[in-house]
Amino acid sequence: MLNRYYNAVDFNGEELNVMEILAWFKELIYEKGARLSMGEEGLNNISFLGDGRVWFESTGEPATQRLREIAEEFSVGFLHYFGNNSTYGEAVYSQGKLDITLLDEDDLNTIGYDDTAMQYVVGGVPFTNHRQAIDHLLVKKKLDKQYQQRGAADHRARKR
Repeated sequence: MLNRYYNAVDFNGEELNVMEILAWFKELIYEKGARLSMGEEGLNNISFLGDGRVWFESTGEPATQRLREIAEEFSVGFLHYFGNNSTYGEAVYSQGKLDITLLDEDDLNTIGYDDTAMQYVVGGVPFTNHRQAIDHLLVKKKLDKQYQQRGAADHRARKR
């Protein structure tokens, strides 16, 4: 059985292009039964969230590469949140560059719950809900990745 991912994507860029891609998703919802087939995989149960983001389910993978293809076609960028029971992530696509930050089970196991305070905790920092704790871990992982990339670039510069 393939993993089912839950996805939310926020498109950005020139307003006309964003409006066109949202209209394209609206057409999928109303004319094609809220489904975009891609072989055995697809985007299913497509809908709009109250804040204007597009929500959908995907099987097998979070569909980030398919979103990239769609975004390229409409000349927009996106911020894509995805997750299932054991993995959460964020993908940012802008000006032809895709950056993916992925939280695995080890990352997610750092989230605890304080029954007394009735809040989630990561490294002693309290959060009112699970989503805030995940967002905190995503930011931390992105900063760690940037720091490592900067360190590698500094190391290469010193070797020259």
